[in-house]
Amino acid sequence: MILAEKIIETALAEIGVKESPANSNRQKYGKEYGVNGTAWCCQFVWWVFKHAGAAALFYGGKKTAYCPTLMQYYKSKGQIVKKNFEPGDIIFFDFNGNGQPDHVGIVERVSGNKVYTIEGNTSVGNDTNGGRVMRRTRSGKNILCAARPKYDKNEKESCEVKLETLKKGCEGDNVKALQILLIGYGYDCGKHGADGDFGADTDRAVRVFQKGAGLAVDGVVGKNTWTKLLGGM
Repeated sequence: MILAEKIIETALAEIGVKESPANSNRQKYGKEYGVNGTAWCCQFVWWVFKHAGAAALFYGGKKTAYCPTLMQYYKSKGQIVKKNFEPGDIIFFDFNGNGQPDHVGIVERVSGNKVYTIEGNTSVGNDTNGGRVMRRTRSGKNILCAARPKYDKNEKESCEVKLETLKKGCEGDNVKALQILLIGYGYDCGKHGADGDFGADTDRAVRVFQKGAGLAVDGVVGKNTWTKLLGGM
C-alpha cells in the first residue's frame, strides 16, 4: 500500500539537508536525478516519492524538475485541488504573482488557514532558492494549488503520545525528535545534528526558539515549548 503517511515520513527524515557548497544548488537529490547544480525543489519531491516506494504517483513514474510541467500533468489527470488541502498533497506556490508555480513542496498537515509543509531548496530568507530542506508554515496568499496523488486509503488510528520535559543533559529519542523539529525551523543543533544528545548547542537553539516564540527563555522544553514546536510559529 502507498500511503500519504509514508511520503511525509520520508520527507521529514530529510529535514536539515543542505546543498554543498552553499549557493551551488548541488545536493544529493539532483545528483540522483541526473541533473545537479540547478533549482531543486521539484527534484526533492521526485526523490521523496521514489524513496517512499511511490515513484509511480509522481508524474506518472517519470521525471521532471520543472514545477509548471508537474502541475500541468496533474491538471490533465483531474488531480488538482485549490482548497481543503490534505497531508501528502504536492503543493505549488506562486511567489512572484504571475500565475505560474515557481516552487513546490509536500503538505505535512493543515490547521485552520495554515498549511505546514516540507520543502526542498528553501530557507526563511529565500522561499524558492534557499538551499536546504525545511519544514515551513504557509498561508493562502502564495498557494497556487495542490496535486493530490492517488494514495491508498487506510483506516486512521488514534493514540496519545506523551512528550517528556527535556532540558540540557537529557538523551534519547525525544531529544532527537526535538532536534529534528528545531533543525526544520532553521536552528543549529551542532555539527552532529539530531544525535539525541541535549548538549550546549541544542540548549542554545531551544532558547533562541523560545525567545522568538514569545515563551519563557529557560532552555526547558515543557508543554508550552512542545506546543509551539509541533503547532508551528
